[in-house]
Order: sequence, then structure tokens, then C-alpha cells
Amino acid sequence: MMRQTIRRILVAVDPSKSRDAAFDRALVLARGSNVELYLIHVNPRRPVSRFADSGADLELERSEGERSRLGALVRSAKEEGVEVRVVTAQGDDPARAIAAQAHLVMADLIVMSRDFGSSRVWRRSRVAAAVGRSPPVPVLIVPSQKPAPYPAETPFKKIVVAVDFTVASAVALRAATDLIAQNDGRGTAVHALSHASPMAFSGGEASGVIDDWRQRTARGEARLRRAIPAAASHRVKPRVLAGDAGQAILDVAAEVYADLVVMGVPSRNRLGEWLFGSTFRKVV
Repeated sequence: MMRQTIRRILVAVDPSKSRDAAFDRALVLARGSNVELYLIHVNPRRPVSRFADSGADLELERSEGERSRLGALVRSAKEEGVEVRVVTAQGDDPARAIAAQAHLVMADLIVMSRDFGSSRVWRRSRVAAAVGRSPPVPVLIVPSQKPAPYPAETPFKKIVVAVDFTVASAVALRAATDLIAQNDGRGTAVHALSHASPMAFSGGEASGVIDDWRQRTARGEARLRRAIPAAASHRVKPRVLAGDAGQAILDVAAEVYADLVVMGVPSRNRLGEWLFGSTFRKVV
């Protein structure tokens, strides 16, 4: 994923906010790598009103503020030697606009913040989850706030990759091992085993349940080891946990202080998510 195949990064920025964590991360990835940044901001269509003149000054002030912040991002990128272009899209569906623009500029990666498109009061990941669900290229979703600036060195050293033995997760595992090899990093492959609702057992029944669970865990770990490419086996540790997959991924990521979580996301509509749940949305 991150070998020198990345030449163009599309960054979804929100110029109404003073800081954009997605831009910070994209700049680290582009710095010194001959990568072009495309900054996209989506303006919603505003209905025309006969009372529009009364708010014209406020609208002009907002537009000038956004242009000023976009200009500051462009200048900071050029100071780092990174080529940058600004793209404006109109529409009420930012996820669709971002995906469409990624096609148009032939981007190799989309970078956006988790809370893109949400208000400062009501933080939501709706747009990021929609883009990540069926993207034309890989999507890097970053926390909207970071306690400290990103380091100038290689950004991904500790990587967690979710594996459920589907085609999507196989692609994710390959991308993660490529990143680990490129960055001289370490990885953890996580697989979650489903389990029955908590119940109480005693005596021989309890012993049987424990033995069965140990066998399931051992089989899962053996299968996970076989899925890890041989060239990366010394860098990637398999972990099999019980319970909810989303929580298992987050727990391991917190435990190893992961810089990145890699997931292969199969295409699924909102109805499918409602019926079967979404590990990806939980992790985001």
C-alpha cells in the first residue's frame, strides 16, 4: 500500500476549523517523497432565499476566513517542499464528492479526519465511515485531535491488522506487512473468536468448556500464523481473543500503542450494517 506507488494523496480538509489533523498526517507522508497533495473541501449547496442579503456579510466573512485557512495550509506544504493543489466540490453528500474526486485526480490514498463534516459540539464519524465503506482507493482515517505534533520520521512503526480470513482482510494483511517491512516496524494480527453468552459451569462441565475453548483458540492461532506471509512472520505476532471483534481490535491497539490499525472493509450498505453490525464502524 505504502510502497512508492503513492504519488497523489487526496486530503479532505475542513477550512472552517483552525486545525486539520488529516492535513498534518498527509504532510508527514508526502514530505521528501515526491508526492502531490490535493486538498478537497466540500461546500454544501445553500438554498437561495429572498432574505439572503441580510446574511451576505456573514457569508462573505466566513468564505474569506476559509480561504485564508486554506491558503495557510498551502503555504505550509510548499515550505516543506510538497506540491499541493486545492479542489472545491459542491454538494450535500461529502462522502460521494470525496470518492468522486479521488477518481478524477487519480489519487492513490485518501486521508481524512474521523470527525470530518461534523460540528464542534456533535462529533460524528458518519462521513469518514461512509468513505471507508466503499472507497476507490485506501483510506487513512486519523483522530481529529492529536496531543502532540506528528514526528518527522517514519510514521508507522507499530501496526495492528484485523484478520477474519475474508478476501478483504487478506488484502489488508498484505498491505500491513508491506508497511511493516518498509518501515522496519512490528505488527500484531488480531482475530476475534465469537463466544456464547456468559454462563456458569461447574465440575466436569466447566473443565470441558475450558478445554474446548483452548482448542478453538489454538486452532485459530495456528490458522492466523499460516495466513501471515512467511517473510513477515518474525515481525508479526498473532493474537486470538474472545468476544466482540471491534473491541478486541481496539484493546490490542491500546495495549501495543499502535500507530495504525489496518482493516479490509467489505462493501455493505446501511441495511446490511443494521442487520449484521459493522466492526469497521465500531473501530472508527
